[in-house]
Amino acid sequence: MGMAESVKMEHLAKTGSDHAPLLLYFGGHQPHIRKSFKFLKFWVEEADFKDVVKRSWVAHENSNIFITIKQKMKNTKYALACWSKERFGDIFKQLIIREEIARLKEEFFEENPIVSNRTVLQSGQAELKKYLQFEEEFWRQKTRIQWFPEGDRNTRFFHSLVKGRRKRLSLSRIIKEDGKWAEGNEHVAAEAAFFFQKQFSSENVPAYLFLLNHVPTLVTVEMNRGITKAPLEEEVKRVIFKLNGKSASGPDGLIGIFFQSC
Repeated sequence: MGMAESVKMEHLAKTGSDHAPLLLYFGGHQPHIRKSFKFLKFWVEEADFKDVVKRSWVAHENSNIFITIKQKMKNTKYALACWSKERFGDIFKQLIIREEIARLKEEFFEENPIVSNRTVLQSGQAELKKYLQFEEEFWRQKTRIQWFPEGDRNTRFFHSLVKGRRKRLSLSRIIKEDGKWAEGNEHVAAEAAFFFQKQFSSENVPAYLFLLNHVPTLVTVEMNRGITKAPLEEEVKRVIFKLNGKSASGPDGLIGIFFQSC
């Protein structure tokens, strides 16, 4: 606790237990990073998901097929992001709100335990459990754990894996050419840029490139024609449906289940 800049404690609702859990917040400085689009798997379970995709997909046409597809993907991601914000909001903030609502309904029922108040309490708890499932699915997708059984809720387990991965992927300092440490985001970024600029800006052309003239041509004209021809629609569909729908997203933020569902 002494390492945190601030500590905050909160009593959560007693959903699924006779005890109210305590939630601790440890504050610290985190650099702001602009988030890229990420497709969430539980979106496909919503009844109007396909309608959102269909409306945004048919909204753009261009004579160049590649520009058309790129724009359609861009439109679809934007439409899904807006739809998700309206439908679910920030699931973590909404979860906090649902927890507070459930807690207030618990207190109200304990003060006046009549049937109508029990119904109100159960409604609040059902809404809270729904957002708890969203949170669990978010972290499950983030960790990309395949062996963890569906239905086994352990959000803390998923969260700890993501935090561990982030910690491994983060760089707080690097060694410079002179053997000294560069620390802090600005110095690390500057040193990394300097390293790669030096690495890829060599003016000397390697003398051994002439050896490429002696490499035999093993790909025939017929083979090359088969490799470069456009794939059939059925071939593309077959490959897409063989994808692991829950695997990591590509640079566009979409995962296999998006294409399989649409």
